[in-house]
Amino acid sequence: PAGNNLTLAFDISFASAFAGAQPLAVRAMSNAGPNTGFINKGTWTVGLPPPGVQVVSVTPSSGNAATQSFVLAYSDSAGVAADLKVARVRVMPAAGGTMCMIDYNAITNQVRLMSDDGVTWGPFVPFGAGSLTNSQCGLNLASGGAVRSGNDLTLTLALTFSHSFAGAKNIDMRANSNFGPTTGFVN
Repeated sequence: PAGNNLTLAFDISFASAFAGAQPLAVRAMSNAGPNTGFINKGTWTVGLPPPGVQVVSVTPSSGNAATQSFVLAYSDSAGVAADLKVARVRVMPAAGGTMCMIDYNAITNQVRLMSDDGVTWGPFVPFGAGSLTNSQCGLNLASGGAVRSGNDLTLTLALTFSHSFAGAKNIDMRANSNFGPTTGFVN
């Protein structure tokens, strides 16, 4: 309470049977008798997140090695092999600048690396043999790979960072649907 005003905060969990759009109605009742009746103040949709693409996790999420295998998890409710056009990861300073950015297309099952200019992509290639490099990092194609399983993608990227790319960096992930939304970059 604050003078004539009352603010209430509730932590509510809904049963799955209560899924869908639900009205948000409030009611005030005086101890002396009169009341407002229920007044609709909005709508809340109960249930799972909307369908689409999601970035799930990266392991490890921190460390300090020059060579590291990262395991990245993505999901797509429309199926990764049918709809996940971009599963992207970028490693770069928080303030921006040069980056190591890898782009995987789950539809074609191929990967590519951003060039040194930070604008141009190299060609898509399959995992299996060789490596892709720029002046920030190298991607070992023989040690990396992708597992597409229904709505889930597990992407393993074996990266070696150059000495000139040393220092603290953010790991950002992004997922783009072929037919729908994008997550944008998520740290």
